[in-house]
Amino acid sequence: MQDPTISLAAALAQPVPSTLAGASEQHIIAHYVAEAPELDKQALCNSVWSAGLEGLRDLIAEGRKFAMAFDQVHLQVIETIWEKDFSDCRSQIAAHGQSLFGFLMESIEPLLQKFEVC
Repeated sequence: MQDPTISLAAALAQPVPSTLAGASEQHIIAHYVAEAPELDKQALCNSVWSAGLEGLRDLIAEGRKFAMAFDQVHLQVIETIWEKDFSDCRSQIAAHGQSLFGFLMESIEPLLQKFEVC
């Protein structure tokens, strides 16, 4: 069984799997490659497809964190709030928010009321 696994790994430009699950995964990849339309096999096996996987894993982890946070608060927030643009409010609050009495300014009061609706 080792020889076909080595040949398949070499053809896919992947490391030789050390487990049966890894060999099964490479078999599935090989099946998809075999069913793919004609293309440059060297381009398909290029290591660029494996580059940046760590960043992708980080992005997926952040997405999972967001999904968990959303699940915890989505019933507490009015649904339309997710679609509102608060950039004007944020910039106004950021401009005057450093002041100890910034919340008393007339221009900020209506902006803060928008957040209270949330």
